[in-house]
Amino acid sequence: MNAKQLLRSKGSAAKLYKLSVRKVAIIGAGIIVLTLAKKLKGQMPGLLIDIFDKYSFPSSGTSIRDSGVLHAVLCYAKDRLKARFCREGTYTLSELIQKYGLPILNCGRLLVPHLHKNITNLLRKYTCAIDNGCDERIVDHDYARRVQPVIMPRDEYLWSHKTNVLDPEAVTNPLGMQIVDAGIVSIITKVLRVNSEEELLVTSKGVHRYDFIFNVAGPRSLDLYQRDTGRGIRHRLLPVLGQNVTIITGPEIRTSLYPVPDPEWPYLGIHITPGIRGSAIVKPNAVPIFRCNMDEIKMVEWRDF
Repeated sequence: MNAKQLLRSKGSAAKLYKLSVRKVAIIGAGIIVLTLAKKLKGQMPGLLIDIFDKYSFPSSGTSIRDSGVLHAVLCYAKDRLKARFCREGTYTLSELIQKYGLPILNCGRLLVPHLHKNITNLLRKYTCAIDNGCDERIVDHDYARRVQPVIMPRDEYLWSHKTNVLDPEAVTNPLGMQIVDAGIVSIITKVLRVNSEEELLVTSKGVHRYDFIFNVAGPRSLDLYQRDTGRGIRHRLLPVLGQNVTIITGPEIRTSLYPVPDPEWPYLGIHITPGIRGSAIVKPNAVPIFRCNMDEIKMVEWRDF
């Protein structure tokens, strides 16, 4: 059975059931994999699921290396899937955090315009937020400095009071426990190759056969796909490592401070976020990574330069 057959059928886990799928493999162990496995097991209790990851379970990769900011829907048009995923993801994560009593910092976020053209973009983000049902506000300097003292004076800011900061690792751990309790098996080994036609998974520990294989391998997913299908050879995936700097001294940072996103540039820009454990963080310095093995990357302090 291949992906085309799966996509032609209707439903979610029902697709697998109708195609007589009884045993599946998922490559990767990040938060998307954990969520996928939990959903499949909930809808198909008899389904056998094996999770493969080279490093650990849950993953020690990108899922626990992100900024931990739980965003409101400010940047996406309401009819886009990104907007829907952001809304639903925020709601689901908030439920998980409340259920397990996980740490969360309800600090909000201020978008601060630096250039005159940023005002136009600020109003666009406000309109987008309102279209998505967010309770955002345009505020003046008096209001902004009550939220964040010593903030630079501006005529207008966009205040997002439902933007919070969480601990990514603290979120993945309870999901991992749920996966183990559900009887899902995690196998720590490197996946060398996928053969989707014969439904084989080749690992450093041997060859495994499954009814369906989900490729959610992060930076390695494209490489596995190319080797399996011979397609997409011209495409390359360039991971970018975000380096952060902790603020040791200075004014207290009470809220996340972001520049207004500029559509002409692909990144958020340098911003400051209160730390879930205390110290605020300036981020990100984006470093292209030309190797897939994160173990070979040496982390350095900025003072080393």
